[in-house]
Amino acid sequence: MLATLDAYGGGLVKYAVSQDGIWLFSFAQPLTASESEGLTGFHPADLVPKQLDGVDGYFYAVQGGAPLLPLPFTADQLTEFNKRTAGLIASCIERGSETDA
Repeated sequence: MLATLDAYGGGLVKYAVSQDGIWLFSFAQPLTASESEGLTGFHPADLVPKQLDGVDGYFYAVQGGAPLLPLPFTADQLTEFNKRTAGLIASCIERGSETDA
């Protein structure tokens, strides 16, 4: 895991960034339908929780095990993912003074 982005103020739910992409990470399982849709834009039936050795918690992937937002991604893919997550990703990313919308 390269970094984590706090979701809903951190606590038990975070976005995890790995070399493969962005995942939803939670210490608890399963997420409710409203939590899943609010955090990922996907219904829980469309997500697969997976555990990694040595990590307490669950990484949520789309069916087939792919990250919610695979790397590399385009600006359009990031914008769409940000819409699906109700702006949570954008609110987690620090922007420099040279960053435009």
